Amino acid sequence: GDAAALLAQAESRITEERQRAAAAEAMRDEEQRRAVAAEAMRDEERRRADAAEAKRTEASRRAARTEKALATAIDREKTAEAKTTEVLRRAKTAETAAGMAEAAVQAAVRKAERAEAELARQRTAAPAELQTLCEDLARAKAARDQA
Repeated sequence: GDAAALLAQAESRITEERQRAAAAEAMRDEEQRRAVAAEAMRDEERRRADAAEAKRTEASRRAARTEKALATAIDREKTAEAKTTEVLRRAKTAETAAGMAEAAVQAAVRKAERAEAELARQRTAAPAELQTLCEDLARAKAARDQA
């Protein structure tokens, strides 16, 4: 009877040990599953961090390109402004030259008009002067003949 009781006790302990071993294995399996899940989460977080870094890098590149484009646009605007100023300066110079030419033309026209008026006056004056000369000549001849 003692042997049977000892055997039953031993079997009971073996069963308990097997249960503890199974529970420990289940815990190890759970810990392993958690470790794998934690590793997967770390991998996902690393992937997200890498994606965020890539986005920051791209945003930085875009900002640099935008800044360069803005600087180029400002340079072009300054160049265009300088050209506009030069065109306006030349237009002003041309306008001044045109004004001077117009004044010279007007002066020439006035001079021609005066010359024309003088010529017309001379044409009308000439016969009268000729008449006076003829009369003077006739008197001179008469005076000579009497003398």
